[in-house]
Amino acid sequence: MTDQPKPRLLLKKSLLQTIRNAIGVPLFRNLYVEQDGKEFDALKNGDLSCAAFVSGILAMYGLIGEGHATVDNTVKHMREVGWSEADLNSPEAGDVVVWDEVQYTDGPHKHTGFYIGDGQAISNNDKLRSPQQHEWTFDGQRQPTILLRYDFNKKENA
Repeated sequence: MTDQPKPRLLLKKSLLQTIRNAIGVPLFRNLYVEQDGKEFDALKNGDLSCAAFVSGILAMYGLIGEGHATVDNTVKHMREVGWSEADLNSPEAGDVVVWDEVQYTDGPHKHTGFYIGDGQAISNNDKLRSPQQHEWTFDGQRQPTILLRYDFNKKENA
């Protein structure tokens, strides 16, 4: 009897398909926390779910260790585990994008999502309260400030 070769996970392809499959899914809408004896939804029922979406998907594939509720903590953790900054002029499918801050009633908020190729990204939409596909600069309304890239070859060949 001959040994069959072990299947090799196509990590980047699987990750990109999972990101696309998340469009319209409200999975990352709520995260309940307690502070000073009070419970609340840190994601405000999907208003602030972008970091939970990105970090949750990355954690699912072992590309970071855990999910996060904020963009800054997500980016910090990504850098700690080997994601590197890439040229904003050369995005690649699978990159994580951080966009400039926008002022909300409770203060400034950064935004994060995934670049999926062909000038398109997927990130949480605070009005629809779920991930949605959109033009990667929001039709010129919001500029990317950080592009983080993972070396998928080292993970897939491990």
